[in-house]
Amino acid sequence: MDPRVSVICLCYNHANFVEEALLSVISQTYENIEIIVVDDASTDGSREVIKNVARRHPWLQLHLLESNKGNCGAFNTGFRASTGDYIIDFATDDRMLPGHVDRLVGHFKKLPRNMGVLYTDACYINREGQITRAFYRRDKEGNITHPVIAEGNVFKEVVRRYFICTPTMMIRREVLERLGGYDESLAFEDFDFWVRSARDWGYRFLDYRGIHVRRTSGSMSRQQYRPGDRQLATTCKVLDKAWGLSENEEEREAVRSRIRYEYMLAVMTDNTYEAAQLMELLETTDGLGLRQRLLRLVSLVPVQKAWIRRSYQKVSHTIRMLK
Repeated sequence: MDPRVSVICLCYNHANFVEEALLSVISQTYENIEIIVVDDASTDGSREVIKNVARRHPWLQLHLLESNKGNCGAFNTGFRASTGDYIIDFATDDRMLPGHVDRLVGHFKKLPRNMGVLYTDACYINREGQITRAFYRRDKEGNITHPVIAEGNVFKEVVRRYFICTPTMMIRREVLERLGGYDESLAFEDFDFWVRSARDWGYRFLDYRGIHVRRTSGSMSRQQYRPGDRQLATTCKVLDKAWGLSENEEEREAVRSRIRYEYMLAVMTDNTYEAAQLMELLETTDGLGLRQRLLRLVSLVPVQKAWIRRSYQKVSHTIRMLK
């Protein structure tokens, strides 16, 4: 029998999109699949939509949480109920494209056991479902130019930069079991998962677009760096973990580089508490340079600094458009 795939569908206030998202999973041609729907205490009518879909497809597993657990806690609820050899973490405002599960499983079966994660390209869509752009930029010949792909041992790369489209991933079950699932103390899961899993497991990229990822003004990624948002605090915790997991100077320098970058953003977005945490990390990791010392002086100036970053971004964008 083919390996079982568990698709854990996470819903939180996705009433406008959840039916389309679930049907895109239900219509997958791969046969040995279980679909586990976890509603994280939605308040917008999502549950009624989910129940209506389940009436037509009673083999769906429903977990309707009474209180909000957040992304990591909701996923772990679904993971504990799953039985699949491979796991997909799927948000119910996205769309899974036809054949996605088949292609991932077909490739996974050819890989050695130390390969733990497969990921693919994707397209971003807006609220109306229209494609806005692909995740990876390509040249005229179709070759990926940005972000640069990394495969195999990607620990250093996942610490340093963002190059994996999270919703496209298929994960070997053993990876999540060894990690104990997602860390529920965190506001988001992917950075922590990449850092912890990449220490012991290899990654492989498949060059096709498997998911339509919906980006709206309310998307979590759009909220990061707003003062008070929990995502930057999560990044601080993960970087602390990454430092402890680093095994050589090259990896430690990758961690320092990322801390410096996050510190700059924390200062320029007036996240003073997180900036102080990151400064402590820089001192601990011997990563404090002249630029960071100057930024520390800037952070003491009692004026809002977010406008500096916005102005810098506008100027940078204008320069790129003129090239």
